[in-house]
Order: sequence, then structure tokens, then C-alpha cells
Amino acid sequence: RERFLRLGVDPEKPVASYCGSGINGAHSTFALELAGFDAVLYPGSFSQWSNHPDRPVVTGSQPG
Repeated sequence: RERFLRLGVDPEKPVASYCGSGINGAHSTFALELAGFDAVLYPGSFSQWSNHPDRPVVTGSQPG
């Protein structure tokens, strides 16, 4: 719990986890729930997001 708090997780707000395919995001969601946070998983993660042609995806070394 302390590690998540130091990373900026707000216990008063829900937090969503995602990763490339959903596996690591599931582990994070489980750990957050065990620590007492309100956590949800976006199971499709970036793989699903990036396969939809109408969704924004930025690539390259420059931020947004």
C-alpha cells in the first residue's frame, strides 16, 4: 500500500490498470485490490486499443 501511495495512487479515486495485452495489468489490479484500492482492469489493454483505427495512438520519441 505504501509503495502505491508513494507512486501517487489516490485512495479516494478508482484506478485503472492496463498493459500491452492485459496480463501484467491483471497482476497490478490484483495487487492494488489487495492493498485496499478500488482498482479495475482494462482487459483488452493497448493491444485492443491500438487495433481500432479511430482511436488516437502517438508513436515516436516526442511526448503527445
